[in-house]
Amino acid sequence: MNSTEYIIEKVKTFVKLFPKVKVRYEFDKVAVVHTIEVTPRQIHNDDNDVLDWEMSLWDDFVELFPFENIMFCSDDDLVGIRNVDFEVEGIDFGRESSFNTNKNSISEFDYNISQTVANVPTILSVEYSNSNLYSYYSYPNAA
Repeated sequence: MNSTEYIIEKVKTFVKLFPKVKVRYEFDKVAVVHTIEVTPRQIHNDDNDVLDWEMSLWDDFVELFPFENIMFCSDDDLVGIRNVDFEVEGIDFGRESSFNTNKNSISEFDYNISQTVANVPTILSVEYSNSNLYSYYSYPNAA
């Protein structure tokens, strides 16, 4: 498993644990930096469970991929994502004004893969579990 695949799998788990978030991911090949953007900002900055999860991912990532970098941000930070490689929303993203996390249990899922059309985000896969729906989006790399 390469570093991008590793992060995408971790991000999928993250939105299942924290269903009120949206995550966008980008890998900058020139700078060798993986950027994970977590929205809403309040969860990214203030939720201790989210901060602990991010620190754990950072520790594991640095150990597995010592010659690559990883960065976490939110959508309103000065440094962020320009070209989205992967995006996923938790099932409760945007549903409430309260930002308390509601952790769900993780179970097995089925995947449906669709082809990516140039410059148009397409559904990469859809997962169903206990009446919950998760959609993953893939964006073609900018030329």
